[in-house]
Amino acid sequence: MNRIVSQARNVLNDYIPDVWIYTDLNKGSRQGESSGFAVSLCAETNKDCFITADDGYDEHASAEDNLPENVGERAALRLLDEILYVNILELPSKLIEWSR
Repeated sequence: MNRIVSQARNVLNDYIPDVWIYTDLNKGSRQGESSGFAVSLCAETNKDCFITADDGYDEHASAEDNLPENVGERAALRLLDEILYVNILELPSKLIEWSR
């Protein structure tokens, strides 16, 4: 879990230094049928909008793709893509406000 968090934080810290990642780990019987691991990342905007992205162990992927560091990096990059997408969607309304 620490390897996932560290890599996600490394990616996100390039854009914002104040990154908080909380962990929740289930072991043993609480883990259920899960054979791997996953991460869900959430960002909150100034307008109380939540943007999320996640990634996890894929039994059909290569061993290298399933390294915890790669899972953390992919999740962080997906979150940044979602943030960019939301900003693009809000851009036309911002342009309208600026032109008034």
